[in-house]
Amino acid sequence: MHPIADAEHSPSPELVEHHLRQAWPAVALAAGRADAMCPEGAFQALLFVRTRMVAMMRLIARQLWLYLQQNRLIHDQKATNLFHEGKMAMHSDQRATDLRWHLEDIDFSSIDTARMRMRDDIFLLVCSASFVESGAETYAHNLADYFTGDTEVGEWLNEHWKVEELQHGRALKTYVQHVWPEFDWDSAYGDFFAEYVKLCTCDELEPTRGQELVARCIVEMGTTTYYQAINAMFDEPVLRDITWRIRTDEVLHYKHFYKYFLRYRQQENLRRWHVIATLWRRMAELRKSDADIALRHAVAWRFRGRGGEAPAYAVIHKQVCELMFKQYPMDMVVRMALKPLQLNARLQRWAERPIASLARRVLLR
Repeated sequence: MHPIADAEHSPSPELVEHHLRQAWPAVALAAGRADAMCPEGAFQALLFVRTRMVAMMRLIARQLWLYLQQNRLIHDQKATNLFHEGKMAMHSDQRATDLRWHLEDIDFSSIDTARMRMRDDIFLLVCSASFVESGAETYAHNLADYFTGDTEVGEWLNEHWKVEELQHGRALKTYVQHVWPEFDWDSAYGDFFAEYVKLCTCDELEPTRGQELVARCIVEMGTTTYYQAINAMFDEPVLRDITWRIRTDEVLHYKHFYKYFLRYRQQENLRRWHVIATLWRRMAELRKSDADIALRHAVAWRFRGRGGEAPAYAVIHKQVCELMFKQYPMDMVVRMALKPLQLNARLQRWAERPIASLARRVLLR
């Protein structure tokens, strides 16, 4: 018999009495009594209560033990093996208990699909974002490999960042499939991923970890402001709910990458020119980014099979950009982009306007 259900392991009444009599002076002192002698009546009451509690706990423990044995939940090697094998399944199930929100929280049935189906602009923005977010696992593996040896960063990337990014992809994909069920999302994503994975290599990462964390801050800045713009552009409640949830996650991701950047900035003795070089590279690479690849494939599959000639991608790209940047929070873009430079307040205010103007020209080009 297991000790939890073995009565022989319970203390004897004599031992109980001994400990209660020893404990009485402390009880009396706490109660403000000068007389620390144990009144017999009080002792008997304490002993009675303690004896009844022991008996009750012993009964509960025995019943619990019998239940566990009957259901083979203790000393069941098969169950133990399944638990260990299930660790990876828990990760693939997106560690639901760690997420700030869940797909089940979103009421997709309330979407006014009849009103949304004809909106090509909404389709292209949501679909292309769903491609990018769904490809996060590959990039997460690259980053985790790059930060091998840094347990804190590696665990956060695998157990939080990747999991949340993939949930973003599932939420956006579900929205697309609910409003446009005829759209072959999986095939379109397959085409996107075949091109995207060629760019998603460790060779594309920055030369140092600190600079890569600056690049991550810029990427999170881009996603934060992207979803905030979509949230402001459209009045469909479910889409606004999803985009604001994702936007909030992306802000928190930015804060994590920035925190890790500060640590590596000290370790690698990074100077401002290192940070500026990374910012410039990221701005220059926008046109060949994953977002641009995703939009091209969303356009190609959206207009496939339609009668007549499909519109030129350049025309659609320009229309989408013009639509987006009517609501784009450029002031937020600049603040988040400049933060890794750690400028003083006066210098940052002086730099914000010309940088915002440059960013508009680059992004709307």
